[in-house]
Amino acid sequence: MHNSKRDEGEKLIKEITRFSEKDILGKNDLESLKEYAKEFNSLDRFNVESSQKREFLKLSGAAVVGGLNAFTPGKKHQIRWKYHSVFEPNSGDILSNAMKNLSNLVNKMTNGEFIIESVPLKPADSLSSDLLLSNISDSKHEINCGIAGIYYSAKNRGLYFGTAIPFGLNSEEQTAWHEYKYEGQSKRKTSTNQNQTIMEYIYGIYGFNIKPIPLIATGHQMGGFFPKRIIAPEDLAGIKMRIPGLGGEILAKLNNDFTVFGSTLSSSAEPMPHQSKSIPELINSHKINAFEFIGPYEDKLVLEKIKRANELIYHYPGWWEPGTTFELQINRDDWEKLDRSFQGILRAACAQIYNETLANYNGS
Repeated sequence: MHNSKRDEGEKLIKEITRFSEKDILGKNDLESLKEYAKEFNSLDRFNVESSQKREFLKLSGAAVVGGLNAFTPGKKHQIRWKYHSVFEPNSGDILSNAMKNLSNLVNKMTNGEFIIESVPLKPADSLSSDLLLSNISDSKHEINCGIAGIYYSAKNRGLYFGTAIPFGLNSEEQTAWHEYKYEGQSKRKTSTNQNQTIMEYIYGIYGFNIKPIPLIATGHQMGGFFPKRIIAPEDLAGIKMRIPGLGGEILAKLNNDFTVFGSTLSSSAEPMPHQSKSIPELINSHKINAFEFIGPYEDKLVLEKIKRANELIYHYPGWWEPGTTFELQINRDDWEKLDRSFQGILRAACAQIYNETLANYNGS
């Protein structure tokens, strides 16, 4: 009797060994898991006590988890992407950290198989979102993805629908908008046209080879700081303001004596400052006397470095950016070269960062 149980035990060990060495443990698809289940059920022919079955479940469960955790799509070679961002990394604000956080998350989710590295911007690259987006869209620059921001010129006004427009959508509506599927005919035929969003279509209209995925949500923004209370268009006279997007253009039309500093919509010799850390020097040197950035979290970082900050008046709401979204803008050719598994991982990682940034802004 004792020998019989020992024989059964040895057979079970051999079966488990054979079972755990099968290639299906390193796969992550439905058919492989079905095969795994079939193999598992075959072990029922052994007369094994419940305690032994529980031990086997622990062993096989650990093998499955280990196999899936070790799974890397394709297992061909490490993928390395380069990115540009209009927001300088390590600036200490929520906006600037988003791309770094995405890179770290994708690295962890793929066990180092998918690396997204920052490429520092040259000073000339900071002039507009147009140039940054062109570098991503044009494969010859070898920039696979990035964030071009909200500093487009007049010729690309339609792209503001991907970020924010005055009196436009709030965060919930903006999220739904980015998922809205375009039902017309695309100018650029691809294998994924049937799932093309309206923003993908808009990028195509403007000649950009871009796959956009929402990455950052700021929520409703504040109306910025002014040296006086603004309650009517005539109050805008004498204001020189750092304000991106279509909001600055509208304010300039409300009063001819209102100036947008560094606007890509004007002939200003100086570029629009993209980083919050650039604003204090502009205020302290009297190049501007008003500014807006996002909301309390970043704005307080600016105020800490402004002389006589107590003389500035905080305004609300920022009707020009009621629910700003920044997309991860991906070179479409590079996107289509990715395995579907990597595409899914990148989408999931972007969604995670999107939720985190919105929560952080709402909580600040």
